[in-house]
Amino acid sequence: MLLKGGMVMKINKFKVWDTKGTYGGTPAMIENITNSDIANDIWQDRSFIKMQYIGLNDYKGNEIYEGDIIKGNKQMYIPNWDGYQNTSQTNNENYVELDEEEIGIVVYQTINFKTEFIIYSLNNKSICTFKEISNIEVIGNIHTTPELMHGQADHILKELSLT
Repeated sequence: MLLKGGMVMKINKFKVWDTKGTYGGTPAMIENITNSDIANDIWQDRSFIKMQYIGLNDYKGNEIYEGDIIKGNKQMYIPNWDGYQNTSQTNNENYVELDEEEIGIVVYQTINFKTEFIIYSLNNKSICTFKEISNIEVIGNIHTTPELMHGQADHILKELSLT
């Protein structure tokens, strides 16, 4: 949405995991909430788990949401050694793709007083940023495809406070 003065306003988008099956009888993902009464009920009820769109899409064009399970290739930053480094530009020329697949969960976390979306690696239980992964693809999410978490779903979800 374009605001006066040419500023762009971020539109918050969410999908919701209905843990009780309120709107369909069984637990399910609700993606397009158009009725404002339902939206208000959902927002106030803690049995609905809200997942925010992070503002990025995978390489296939699918929107990436908090709680999505993604896979991609690890990449490493190689700095310029020309005497100075311009950090105001995000230049992908300085990243080298490694021959290592990464699978992780998209989470919203505060680290060192900074809140951001990050990737919790299922491979080595560490945290990485979206700059450290290339060719990102959404392969599922923590609610509809917990089997992608290699049998560690309950432990991981409690550790990340996602339940």
